[in-house]
Amino acid sequence: MHNREREMESGRKKGKVCVTGGGSYLGSSMVNILLEKGYTVHSTLRNLNDESKVRLLKGLPNAEERLVLFEADIYRPQEYESAIQGCEIVFHVATPYQHQFDSQFKNTTEAAVEGVRAIVRHSIKSGTVRRVIYTASVVAASPLKDDGAAGFKDFIDETCWTPLDLSLDLHNGYVNSKTEAERELLSCGSNENGRGLEVVSLACGLVGGDTLLSYTPLSVSMLLSQLQDNEATYQSLKFLEDLIGKIPVAHIHDVCEAHIFCAETPSINGRFLVASSFSSTADLANYYLQTHPQFHLKNILPHLLANGIMHNSDSYCLLFLFIQYSLHSSPVRNSCCNLKIRTEVLSYCSIADAGHIASLQSYIAVFDPHSYCTTPRYQHGLNISTMFYNSARLKKFLRGTKPDTQPRYLGGSKRDIKWASTKLTDKGFVYKHDLKMILADCIKCAKRMGEL
Repeated sequence: MHNREREMESGRKKGKVCVTGGGSYLGSSMVNILLEKGYTVHSTLRNLNDESKVRLLKGLPNAEERLVLFEADIYRPQEYESAIQGCEIVFHVATPYQHQFDSQFKNTTEAAVEGVRAIVRHSIKSGTVRRVIYTASVVAASPLKDDGAAGFKDFIDETCWTPLDLSLDLHNGYVNSKTEAERELLSCGSNENGRGLEVVSLACGLVGGDTLLSYTPLSVSMLLSQLQDNEATYQSLKFLEDLIGKIPVAHIHDVCEAHIFCAETPSINGRFLVASSFSSTADLANYYLQTHPQFHLKNILPHLLANGIMHNSDSYCLLFLFIQYSLHSSPVRNSCCNLKIRTEVLSYCSIADAGHIASLQSYIAVFDPHSYCTTPRYQHGLNISTMFYNSARLKKFLRGTKPDTQPRYLGGSKRDIKWASTKLTDKGFVYKHDLKMILADCIKCAKRMGEL
């Protein structure tokens, strides 16, 4: 949206809406966009004494005129009543991640379900709320076969539900709470207890993009886990892939706009999956492999060392050769734009041929004439060593064929599961961000945080 369009949009007064969990990654972005579009926003925080979250939301454009903050916690669901009063739409974004052991609930699932019930109850009591839009998760929409057979269906859509009897090594509480809470919400729209209230559930994929927060959100860290070589967040990414078959991904702005689209559509109810990409961890790894040289250092080299394809002293030279012969785009630009990589590569170039060294030196000299790799020491012809260049395994690797074992991140199961959800786009919603755009904004976020 251009600046002029934003000014015109923000100048139009719209209705009053409630956003629970306004201090979260999605919640803060929702509040920001809703204010920009001219809405008056009631938003909840678990603790109004949390100065960082209050300052963030109060500092948003138009917040002074059209934002009211309320203290409310899912573990104290009665507190939502005042925030909902007078609103037309409720965006229920808040969700419990950690259980409060001194509460009335046994676990996060009980708390999440009671939170949904309270939101619906307060919405009906208000007399003004016409629709509740719940931020669900694709973890509740696993396409695992439901006939007792192992494996996945060949598609995923809104008919898929994650079985509640799964024994999960990670995130078991989160999966159960999101599944049970979504089912509870949808049941309120299909029985007389809903009293005509429209309910919408948006089962969102892994959300990526930039953030208003002062830290990198977990979902963004998961998408960057391979690039950052972060084992903990990578295991969470793999968990999602193993549960869903692949990884549904959506941009933060598309997710916000999907919520607002469902608020502004004259009549809508039911369940909708939200994702613009359905990819494997290997797809993500290949993107980073092609666009970020540092990814080679964390993925390819440990694999080569571990499998005896090379020795440590020759690592950077072999990396240079691998990039030169394996990548199809501009090899020098991709591999040597980073000063640390290009200088350390050339410090081991005793087994690279003179032609490659000369062309590399010429290219680097244009952009960095002071680099030590352009000094006379490297301007003489170098002999090709037969130590690795004549190795059959290395030749196979350099030709782009698969080595005996896959490098970490690039392997994994290949699952032919089709993304068959079109309900939201059939209604007229348009996604504006593909996978490359999402990952690019994740990287921008991490760089801004000083993490890349």
